[in-house]
Amino acid sequence: MGNRKLKFPNYIAYGIGDIYGGGSFLIINTLFLFFLTDIAKLPPALAGLVIFFGKFWDAVTDPIMGYISDNTRTKYGRRRIYFLIGIVFVFITFLLIWIKVDFSNYIVNFLYYAFAYILFSTAFTLVMIPYSALNADMTGEYKERTKLTGFRMFFSQFSSLICGTLPKMIINRFNGDAKGFLYMGTIFGIFF
Repeated sequence: MGNRKLKFPNYIAYGIGDIYGGGSFLIINTLFLFFLTDIAKLPPALAGLVIFFGKFWDAVTDPIMGYISDNTRTKYGRRRIYFLIGIVFVFITFLLIWIKVDFSNYIVNFLYYAFAYILFSTAFTLVMIPYSALNADMTGEYKERTKLTGFRMFFSQFSSLICGTLPKMIINRFNGDAKGFLYMGTIFGIFF
C-alpha cells in the first residue's frame, strides 16, 4: 500500500476508469431487455433468463476475481495488468451483445445472447474488480482515498449522463432497428 502524496493527474487518471463502470450498465439496464425482445425477438421469459444468467455468473466470478487480483504479482502491479488485458475484451464483449443474430431457432438465439452476456459480465469483472480495489493500493491515507472516490463518482456520473442520452439518439438515427444498436454498441465499445 502506497503512502505517497497523490497529484491531480493521479485523481483524474483514476476517476476516468469508472467511465466504463458508470456507463456500460446504464446502457444495458435501459436498452438490453428491449433489444432482446423487440430486435432479437426472444420471448420475454428467455430474455429475462439471459440477464439472470449474466448476473448469476457475475455473482460467482466477482469474488474469484477479487482473490486473483489480490494475489497477482507482475511488473505492472497486481491490478494494472487486468486493465491492459481487459481493454480488448471490453470492446469485443460490449459489441457482441448488440449483434442481431437469427439462427432460425429461438433457443439457439437465446444461447448466443446468454453466452455473449456472460462474456460481457466476465470482461466487466476482469476490469472493474481490480479497479475497485486500486485506490487502496494507491494510498493508505483516508483523505486521499476519499478524494479518489470523489473523482471516480464524478466520472461515473459524467459517463451516466452521456450513456443516458446518446445511445438512444444513435439508435433512433437508424429508425430503431438492429443496425442502430450495432452502431451504438461499436461506438460505446470504443468509448469504454
